[in-house]
Amino acid sequence: MSGPVGRAIDLRLLAIDHGDAGAREAFQEVMRRLVKLTYPSARNLDDRSGDWGIDTFHGDLDGGAIVVWQAKYFLNGVGQTQQAQIRESLKHLVAKSHELGITVSAWTLCISCRLTPEMTLWWDRYRRRQQRETGIEISMWDQDRVEDMLRSPDATQVREAFFGASVAVPRRTEDLPDETMYEETLFVAQLRAAKVPELSAAKKAFFNAEILAREVVAKAVDEELRELEDLSTDLHQIWEIRFNDACTRLEDDALPGMYPTMMDEIKDRSWSHVRLPAGLIHRFGEMHRLVEAEKAGWTRGWREVAQRHGG
Repeated sequence: MSGPVGRAIDLRLLAIDHGDAGAREAFQEVMRRLVKLTYPSARNLDDRSGDWGIDTFHGDLDGGAIVVWQAKYFLNGVGQTQQAQIRESLKHLVAKSHELGITVSAWTLCISCRLTPEMTLWWDRYRRRQQRETGIEISMWDQDRVEDMLRSPDATQVREAFFGASVAVPRRTEDLPDETMYEETLFVAQLRAAKVPELSAAKKAFFNAEILAREVVAKAVDEELRELEDLSTDLHQIWEIRFNDACTRLEDDALPGMYPTMMDEIKDRSWSHVRLPAGLIHRFGEMHRLVEAEKAGWTRGWREVAQRHGG
């Protein structure tokens, strides 16, 4: 039931993945799992013989009060048809609870869409009236509430089961503590050899890539470590192609345009890394780390530059 890796959380994707009928069941399962994150002892009902207006509940049916959640997969809002379904579900629950002597203290309607102003007005009036008539506390979890719940760290397994592995949020960038940093580094020497005049942004990118790499190594999360290695490998491969092309086309040993062309390639490329919290500045910086590691450079004689620097 896994979705494609790296997609945004959007409940509408359930219909794409499972079809209309399957999406309803998938949404019910999503809500059941989310409820259990807060109420581990919550239970689900097999609805093949009728669900009594209950998808998930917390409490005991044979005594005390229960809290109920009812999931409705509505993609296109809450119009008259959907309003009728909501009324029928609550009506069924109230009738069944009276018949069996069950006390329902709260009922939460879980839906997969947002409400328009008109729909919100209907819901607010309906909820207030039903609370007054039934004594049940009534609330709604709409699309925004459900998607926010899915983004929480506790919901990682639920999220990945239905929407694939989530895309990591890029690590925030840090300013250089000192503009004179890295003056004696190889990657700066390589940039100067290529006659690149402004180096502040390159230094900041390197600084942030170093921080990210240290954190990834310290956390030792296999997926992040693998993607950091993949990023370095991909960058080296792209650089080699660009370098060989530039050496073929250009006579100037400084290979003018090599550096900005490579950085444009990094900027424009669609990266597939979903676990590594790397933003654009970290990818730029990782390229500078390759240069610092004597694996790349910006001039035809970049190896000689590295040798002189090391000597």
